[in-house]
Amino acid sequence: MSQLANEDGAALEALATTRRRLRAPTRDGEILALPDFDSIGDVVRSNQQLMSTWSMTLDGISLSQIQQLARKELRELAEAYTRTYRNLDWTENNGPIILAGHQPQLFHPGVWIKNFAASAIAQQTGGHAYNLVVDNDQSPSHLTMSVPQLDSNGKLIRGSLQLDQPGIELPFENRQIVSREIYNTIPDRIAQSVSPWVSNPLALALKRHWFHADKVDFRWGAAVAASRHALEGELGLQTAELPIGRLVQGRAFAHFIAEILVRLPEFQSVYQQALHNYRARNHIRSMAHPVPDLKQFGTWWETPFWTWRSGQPHRRPLFAEFVSNTVRLSDRVDWQFEIQSPRWSDAIYDLQQSGVAIRPRAITTTLFARMALCDLFIHGIGGAKYDEITDQLFLQFWQVPPPQFMTLTATMLLPLGIERVSRAQIDLIDQSIRETRFQAEQFEQQIEPKHAERFRQLRQQKLVCLAAIPDRYQRKAWHREISAINHELSELVNPLRLQLLQKRDELIRRLPESQVARWREFGFALHSMGLVEKLRTCVGWE
Repeated sequence: MSQLANEDGAALEALATTRRRLRAPTRDGEILALPDFDSIGDVVRSNQQLMSTWSMTLDGISLSQIQQLARKELRELAEAYTRTYRNLDWTENNGPIILAGHQPQLFHPGVWIKNFAASAIAQQTGGHAYNLVVDNDQSPSHLTMSVPQLDSNGKLIRGSLQLDQPGIELPFENRQIVSREIYNTIPDRIAQSVSPWVSNPLALALKRHWFHADKVDFRWGAAVAASRHALEGELGLQTAELPIGRLVQGRAFAHFIAEILVRLPEFQSVYQQALHNYRARNHIRSMAHPVPDLKQFGTWWETPFWTWRSGQPHRRPLFAEFVSNTVRLSDRVDWQFEIQSPRWSDAIYDLQQSGVAIRPRAITTTLFARMALCDLFIHGIGGAKYDEITDQLFLQFWQVPPPQFMTLTATMLLPLGIERVSRAQIDLIDQSIRETRFQAEQFEQQIEPKHAERFRQLRQQKLVCLAAIPDRYQRKAWHREISAINHELSELVNPLRLQLLQKRDELIRRLPESQVARWREFGFALHSMGLVEKLRTCVGWE
């Protein structure tokens, strides 16, 4: 291991320990921001300075050239894509690039705040903000959204709102809209579902920008993301967006793929070790979490990329086999393609243009983004934790210290009118109930006056016993005496115990509704327009 890996590894381990303790805020209106917004400008400048010291190459090309190419592709593609459905009023400059990303869904405010933050930080630092639509992730067969509902007994429950007819599990990039009727009515049905509690939900503002399925050729995820992004334009967010599926068909990502393929055995070894270290540090037993190991089948090496072909849209791992100066790429099911050195990147680029998709997985997505695309990447808590692995890839594979990223989330609750009940409250009552049986002497204030004198006598007797604990050979009689005192004291506080049991039963009865009311992952479109001002305030929007 190099001196760099030793020195920076210790610092990364300390930072990783901090990240492992990250928890989403529990109180309404709270945010978690690491680093905080007051210091984020310094972090951007520090990242720029750090990256200027990197001397690494990708596919035989200096990283600085790759960065210039990647950022040019991001800027041109994202701006052109965004302008197909909303105005983008900004001036070209060479300022910092602030980047965030998420799956194309109607996510909760704790995710949405990243878009507000990206816009605000870009304005603060004189740069531009971009959001990557993570359409290479797999869409579920049943697209639904959680909404608050009242059951037949008038109790608050978490219901489910259908967002499309069930379909085949495919990457969002390939997921078509199955039912136009269901898709087109999403904003109205969201507003109706929350109408008992919120009179003017963001769903109604979203409706003004909703892309109707009969008017666009967007896939489900692209249509939802574009509708949400068009709303953000109305709200004043200055960001451009681009689906990952479009970005990674460019030349810069082809160089990134080629570099990993050229060094695939080494990359796979470092990748596996980083995964194993992560599992050990986080006490994870499953070999599938946070992501599976990369496998090897005979002469075929699994790469950190997904693949599919036009007309065969099911996502599969991309494998590589090396024969002399030739590499064979295949999904080991449907297709195989040979490319020869020295210009693997040209062949990879041509392969993607011909209809063979090569897409990054979670770790290679943020690895490429942080290395080549941006000066600051904004993660949620989950991404921040698994990017410990990405940090190790920077350090061990490319032998450079990784740039910092921001971890950001928020808790914004719906006004569902349910008083908070927590498991901790029930635990405290359970502790008090136990104390009425074994430490009842502490409840003197709750004793009825007619029993006060006897209570004081028993308490004194217990103090005398506790002051004279015999050795173990004489403890049997002492234990009987203490038990008898505890029993009588317990009987004297029985009315209090009954009250505590009744309170416990009441809290347990109310707990399910409270858990629904305190659930932080209801989608942003269910919230009132007031959410926008809260998020602006949280990120220091000027």
